[in-house]
Amino acid sequence: MNAPKVSVLMPLFNAEQTVNESIESVLNQTFKDFEFLIIDDGCTDNSVSVVESFQDSRIKLLHNPQNMNLVPTLNRGLEEASGEYIIRMDADDICMPERFQKQVNFMDSNPEIGICGSWLHCFGAADFVLEPALEHDEIMSRLFFTNIIAHPTVIMRLKALKDLGLNYKLFLAEDFDLWRRASFKTKLHNIPEVLLDYRISNVSYSQVNSPQVKVVIDNMMKESLIELGIDADDDLAELHRNLGNGTIPTNNDDTIKYLNHLTNLFKANQKTGIYPKGAFSKVVYSYYFDIIDNGVLGTKDKVSFLWNSSVASIDIVKSIKFTLKVFYKKIFK
Repeated sequence: MNAPKVSVLMPLFNAEQTVNESIESVLNQTFKDFEFLIIDDGCTDNSVSVVESFQDSRIKLLHNPQNMNLVPTLNRGLEEASGEYIIRMDADDICMPERFQKQVNFMDSNPEIGICGSWLHCFGAADFVLEPALEHDEIMSRLFFTNIIAHPTVIMRLKALKDLGLNYKLFLAEDFDLWRRASFKTKLHNIPEVLLDYRISNVSYSQVNSPQVKVVIDNMMKESLIELGIDADDDLAELHRNLGNGTIPTNNDDTIKYLNHLTNLFKANQKTGIYPKGAFSKVVYSYYFDIIDNGVLGTKDKVSFLWNSSVASIDIVKSIKFTLKVFYKKIFK
């Protein structure tokens, strides 16, 4: 029997209210050549019964001997999978009907890509569309600041993961960590189309564990900053995480700290070249400009930082236009 083209990997833990709809969205894909690995991670509700109610030979229900948590479950899935590609799916999300076909077509046409996500529609406790960066260089550069690939949207080339020794490691922020490590070994991409409905819950896993997640991410930030040649302590790692999350400082002292930090990042990467220089510089500038445009600096300081900073020189045209806009508002307010 030939191996399937795709192995769909869904960890399952106490999702009886949502898993039926998630499974249906997988089984109703226009692309049919897949196995559907559902791994019961010690469910204590009726989730397993819901899975067993489906009569479809593509479903392979596996059982962990006990609750092992997400990372060991995902790694078990990578070991059990026989497809050329891994498509991730969570037990509370919903695939668009043509998701698999579009992602498989893209991967078949772009053999240099190891991991590919997509845009996604968030629903539930909030409703909005996320449109993350598309191309590898920008994704890699933005991963220095924040997670830019949505885990349940990805398709991954299984052979590339195994050949490169890539699997899940961290107990929390496991996807963010994997993308960051993978970005140095293979190409990443996001398809500019909504291929998944992502359910946001007030009691979601990430929210429940947010204090622990912050600690894990701060440690990742510190390691990355040190690799870039930045002398990072806990406070700087926290500042960097907040920066990546879009925090705008609310006082002049913090604003200057953020802008100086971004300048140091720009200079460090110009020296080391760890990240693609062009893309990294543009990402740094986007944070820099956002803080100046939306922050608390007065007119004189805004113009000074934009006019004198090596970061601002990345997009001198935009800096000049903004400077003129600042003066215009000052004169005609």
